[in-house]
Amino acid sequence: KLKIKGSPVLGKDAFSGCIQIFDIYNEGPNPPIADLDPFVGINQKACAVHVPALSLKRYKEAKFWKKFKFIYPE
Repeated sequence: KLKIKGSPVLGKDAFSGCIQIFDIYNEGPNPPIADLDPFVGINQKACAVHVPALSLKRYKEAKFWKKFKFIYPE
C-alpha cells in the first residue's frame, strides 16, 4: 500500500521496482504530476488507485494516472 498526501511532483521511476504495490491512496484533489513515468515496474492493470470522489475525473484523464485500470473514488 502506498499513500500520497497532497499533490507532489513525482520523479522518473519514483516507484521503480516496487512490484508489491497493489493499492495507491491519493489524498490530494489534483493528481501528482511527473515529467516522466514514475510508475515503471508497477502493474497498472492490477493496482487500484483510490482518489477523492470529487477528483475522480481528473485522475482518469491525467497523463500517467490514466494508465491504471482501476481508479476508485473514496
